[in-house]
Amino acid sequence: MSAPAAASPVSSTADALAPVATWTEQVVADTSAVFPVTALAGATARFEPRTREALAEATSTLVRAQQLTGGSKLTPKRAKRIEAAVQEVTTLVADATAVPAGAGANRAERASRSGGRTALPASAGQDGAGAKASTGTAKVREVSAASLAEATDNLSTLIARPATSTASDVVPGPSKREIAAAKARAAAKERAAAEARAAAEEAAERKAEKKAEQKAAAQAKASRAGARSKAPANAAPKLRVVENLAAEAQQYGNGQLPGSLLCGVSFTSDSLRCDAAVAAEKLNAAFRSAFGRNLTVNDAYRSYEDQVAVKATHGALAAPPGTSNHGWGQALDLGGGISTFGSAEYNWMKAKAPGFGWVHPDWAEPTGSKPEAWHWEYAG
Repeated sequence: MSAPAAASPVSSTADALAPVATWTEQVVADTSAVFPVTALAGATARFEPRTREALAEATSTLVRAQQLTGGSKLTPKRAKRIEAAVQEVTTLVADATAVPAGAGANRAERASRSGGRTALPASAGQDGAGAKASTGTAKVREVSAASLAEATDNLSTLIARPATSTASDVVPGPSKREIAAAKARAAAKERAAAEARAAAEEAAERKAEKKAEQKAAAQAKASRAGARSKAPANAAPKLRVVENLAAEAQQYGNGQLPGSLLCGVSFTSDSLRCDAAVAAEKLNAAFRSAFGRNLTVNDAYRSYEDQVAVKATHGALAAPPGTSNHGWGQALDLGGGISTFGSAEYNWMKAKAPGFGWVHPDWAEPTGSKPEAWHWEYAG
């Protein structure tokens, strides 16, 4: 079966959750299409202990995902990530349980030694094709216990975060004083937004003027120095642009950075402060060389409004709004093995990330005040 397409635009949190809830309900209910959950214990007897444990944990996590999406309010962004993680785990389980019984022992032994993950084909997981491959002639993709455990760990991390219950206590309506205070806050927010827009426009004008001056200076220098100086003259403005954008970003409050001062990252849909984004690209290139895949990013820049929402759902686990390094565009929450202390990916980050300006803060260490293996900050 294939994951349902997400509606666009969503009209409510319930609409955003519908694709995830429908997907997980079908996965658990349809015992003949994707993988037989109720009969999984007997069906996995041919596998090595490590593979059986990975399959059992994957099944349990999928059930928990169904329970979460069926009774919780999630942001559209989180719902989309959970849906993608559910589909990945489901596809891996279907492929793993579709291997013919005669190949069980040798396949499990090979899979237990392999830590890599094979890229999913475009049609993987559709209409129960993975589960039915064992009875046909189609070639079944081998799945290692390590790759299944890794995907399950990523899904478990996503659904482990506290979520707001759909049930709510009945509370009195706001008083006149509260209504007046809310209107005053809204007016103050609008004034602040207008001032921020004006400041952004002024910053854009200054940026354009500086860029023009830099271009003219570079051209004059290139004409005087000749062909040998052209490359440095053309490269220097690019470095200064990044430095200027980072300096301008520091003029704004936490969580108030305008989009014009943020830079996208090629391997995720999230954004960072421009100097942090450049360093993240270099870090990802080194990580990809070591592990054959990109870094998994669960969160990056977080606006003030996003910080308020995270604080409401995470409580003491989240920084007070306006103080998080996510609000400066200088923090990443990573998955894909890095979120587990002592894993190969985490140990690689501890050894290599500081060379690219990314560090793991003391408070997030295993002995710190709030251990978070996934949280990394850009120190420059």
